[in-house]
Amino acid sequence: PALVWFAGTPRAEAWRALYHFLALEGLWRWRRSGRRPDLIRASLMAGLGACVKLWGVIPVLLWALWVASRRGLPAGRRGREAAAFLATALSICSPWYLKTWLGTGNPVWPFLSGLFPGDWGAAAVVARNIEFGRWRWPFDWAIARRYAPEALLLPLAISAVQRRLLRKPWPAFILFGAAAAAPFALCVGWSVEAWRYMAVWYAVAAVGIAAAATETGASRSLRWAALLSAAWPVFGLTQNNELFFLLRVRSERSPEASPRELFLERTLPRYAFYRDINALAARGALGPGARILLAPENEAYYLDVDYLWGDQIYQGLIDFERLGDGTALRRRLGELGVTHVLISRGEVPFSFTPRARLLLDGCLSSHGRLVAERGAYALYRLMKA
Repeated sequence: PALVWFAGTPRAEAWRALYHFLALEGLWRWRRSGRRPDLIRASLMAGLGACVKLWGVIPVLLWALWVASRRGLPAGRRGREAAAFLATALSICSPWYLKTWLGTGNPVWPFLSGLFPGDWGAAAVVARNIEFGRWRWPFDWAIARRYAPEALLLPLAISAVQRRLLRKPWPAFILFGAAAAAPFALCVGWSVEAWRYMAVWYAVAAVGIAAAATETGASRSLRWAALLSAAWPVFGLTQNNELFFLLRVRSERSPEASPRELFLERTLPRYAFYRDINALAARGALGPGARILLAPENEAYYLDVDYLWGDQIYQGLIDFERLGDGTALRRRLGELGVTHVLISRGEVPFSFTPRARLLLDGCLSSHGRLVAERGAYALYRLMKA
């Protein structure tokens, strides 16, 4: 389910799920064999997972602690094995963290800003990240279901019922994966993105579902219920999914259209407008040294022009809450070399406060000139202050 669900989205979770699942499988093999090669393979996969996302280093540290506390081994060997696991994994991912440290003063920017103060307003970014990203009351079920957790929970519930009826325990590997998931869940559970961060456990659950579906003596109806509930994302595939693009399947509505272009237009809301902007830049219509502020967007896939994020969660260069008016914002944008602003006229996203939007609108009404628009998106040129 992890691969199917994330295949058609601009996310890296499917890769992290793959690497961390292979790391879990390697640790499981080492737990049973005690062989150093199994441990090294697991650490290599854990290191690759940490390269994909900043959060990926948390399982690396937790698994190193698990290796160090492994029962049945002499204390000296436990220490050596844990050191080998940690050193191998960090040797894979450390260049990324070193690059971030050199560029920002914080290897995990913007997090842990108390330990690594860093540059670019890290503390403010973390505060806004937590404020905007935490669960809220009243509970929003649409956000809770955004990454299809039912593809994980429903099959597990059916499998649990089946095992209860058969009076059989869960396979040891599933219990091992669940134990590994628990501390990581505590680290990321505060965030509305928790299900996305925990994509690797979808893969662990899939193994549990497969085990339940092939259990000797299991009810045939429960077997099919577990399998169908796990595979339900497949039945919801549309041409938005990149699997259609890879198979070169053409749209029935627009058979003349390129499958790749349709996929990009349907999965990246701003893709068509970015294509227009790229054409303007190629003709020199944006002028020399053009730099676009994406406000309040934070995705620039296929935009071939220099840009800055305007999202309040992921950047600390522009503190919208402290700027007095549109003129002050125009002055700050000038300091950052911003020449154009791209805005969305639709609903203000949760990561952009109403005051920040009013400030931006005031800046553009006084200092901006419309250059291009498509649907809900518009590009403004900033006039000289």
